[in-house]
Amino acid sequence: VGDPPCPIPCSDPVAESWSVVSVFAEAPVRARWARGRVLGGGWRRRGRASIAAPATWLRERASARSGPHRAGLPRLPPRSSRRTAVRRTSPPATMSGSGAATVERLTSAELLGPDVAGNMALVDALNHPSTGTDDVAKTIKALRRRLAGKNPKVLLLALGLAETIMKSCQFKVHAEVGTKAFMREMVALAQGKRGTGEVQGKALELIQQWGIAFESMTDVLPVFSETYTELQSRGLRFPDASKATPLFMPPAASGGGGG
Repeated sequence: VGDPPCPIPCSDPVAESWSVVSVFAEAPVRARWARGRVLGGGWRRRGRASIAAPATWLRERASARSGPHRAGLPRLPPRSSRRTAVRRTSPPATMSGSGAATVERLTSAELLGPDVAGNMALVDALNHPSTGTDDVAKTIKALRRRLAGKNPKVLLLALGLAETIMKSCQFKVHAEVGTKAFMREMVALAQGKRGTGEVQGKALELIQQWGIAFESMTDVLPVFSETYTELQSRGLRFPDASKATPLFMPPAASGGGGG
């Protein structure tokens, strides 16, 4: 397949030299014209080869881009609007979805030790005004599931996390921890049914700490004191109460009395 015949007659040297220049100048245009015919655009007829062809071709291509799509397909919105649409439809992160996952991460057996910064970040999330009681309940439920395990390392990390949130969180967290379901797992650990002696000692320490701190709030949170008194009656040996670490009572939880 060769180039189409030169449209300018070559009868004299001047015209002949001009035809050579025009052929070389129009070679890229012809290539674009051939491509345009395949894509549905470009020049309308093959015989349209002249010096004005490039300008005409550019005008036609500009009108084709600004007008209706030649294939009849809808045009996509600009990239910025597409990104905005995706960003608006993405669901926001909620405490109910991240609280349980955070508990799993903070009590993972792969940790070398307690993640103090992560524990305090969870405390801040639980104390945030936008965190409702349902989100707190799901987070504490995830912590209770960790206390029901058998891995001593996980149990110690879970007990340490429970101690941190009880010392630094508000009444809405205390109310979820002070339930029979949660304290039942604490009693099992305190009796030595799961874990090691270190786990049992930590569980006894926390039960004693919470029982003394909420002793004057039995009308609101009676489970802490009831659990402590019941285990004392069973003969379990608690640490020396005079050497026990006092529980820090935040203002939201100390309205009915201090510990």
